[in-house]
Amino acid sequence: MAPGREGASLYLGGFGRRPALTREEEIALARRIEEGEAAIVRALVGSPVALRELATIGEELAAHKLRARNVLRAADEEEDVAGEPIEAWLIALLERAGTLAEALEAGRSRRRDRDALASGLERARLHRRVFDRVVDALRAAPASDGAARALLQAIEDGRRTADLARAELVASCLPLVVRYATRYPRAGLSFHDLIQEGNIGLLRAADKFDFRRGVRFRTYAAWWIKQQLARAISDQAQTIRVPVHMVESRRKLLRERRALAQEHGREPDGDELLERTGFSQAKVELALGLAPAPLSLDAPVGEDREARVGDFVPDPSAPAPDEQVDEGRMRAQAKRLLDELTPREQDVLRCRFGLDGAPERTLAEIGASMSLSRERIRQIEAIALRKLRARSKQMQLDSYLVQ
Repeated sequence: MAPGREGASLYLGGFGRRPALTREEEIALARRIEEGEAAIVRALVGSPVALRELATIGEELAAHKLRARNVLRAADEEEDVAGEPIEAWLIALLERAGTLAEALEAGRSRRRDRDALASGLERARLHRRVFDRVVDALRAAPASDGAARALLQAIEDGRRTADLARAELVASCLPLVVRYATRYPRAGLSFHDLIQEGNIGLLRAADKFDFRRGVRFRTYAAWWIKQQLARAISDQAQTIRVPVHMVESRRKLLRERRALAQEHGREPDGDELLERTGFSQAKVELALGLAPAPLSLDAPVGEDREARVGDFVPDPSAPAPDEQVDEGRMRAQAKRLLDELTPREQDVLRCRFGLDGAPERTLAEIGASMSLSRERIRQIEAIALRKLRARSKQMQLDSYLVQ
């Protein structure tokens, strides 16, 4: 059995034999999820502690410490709600939670205000981490009676109802994860990694699913699974990360190029590709220029496979061979010139100009090391340079000397 199929069998277990849900069953499960979340929200709007925590989250949103995607399960930050951006709408909604908390503590809250806030929170579809924060705040708050325990129990009951329904909805589409994961046998990711990524897409679909839009959950989940797999392969399977939209553009371009080649019996020109794909010239050039896969410098080449690609890649920082030859010749001739000077003159020039790898030193530093004055060192330097210039004219080395 192929590794992918064996892994698929182990992953699915009994799920693979479970019949697919009907549309009515999907809707029933989605309604149970909503009922569980509605029970949580109804419990929250009756607690000043919970409402204050929601208001704090709203303040963090307004201060840009959080984003809508951190608060909502199905946030599209470019989406509008009631004619305004979703983040602005959410901030206003959570601000009302703070106002209601003050009214509850003052004993002047109205039922219609609580119902209106509850309706808004249900519509918002808060992220699970928001409920976790509220529960932590409730547990940390002092309570002398069973009110806090009853509230926590109501939240836990609502969460259990929603989680069980969501788990059943997700389990019905686990075979889809395997189906799409096995379509990428050479994607650069292991089968188990592909399964994990597919599961992430499936869970995302369960969070965003709205049965009122008339779409089957199975269809919706398939789209999210494929999206997550494509993104994971683009992000993780390649050494050089290429944006997902560019990967998809390249695939479309190559697909249309093959189709045109089959239709006309030749490679299509640029104008035909532009017309067929609807891409701009710049986008076509960019997509075609994307490297499909990096080439390792350690990859063997040649029949004996002993050489490596890196052996044939030039090093731009390395000196050219002719420059190395010239430098070697210059060093040899410079040494011959220095050998004609007195030992003291050689030492002064070596220290002054940093010869033989030594650091350059000032006249004062050289004088101190030789117990001579700065002026005396300057005189020795001048005498030595005059000797070198005179001799260099005979050896045709003028261009090598410091003027």
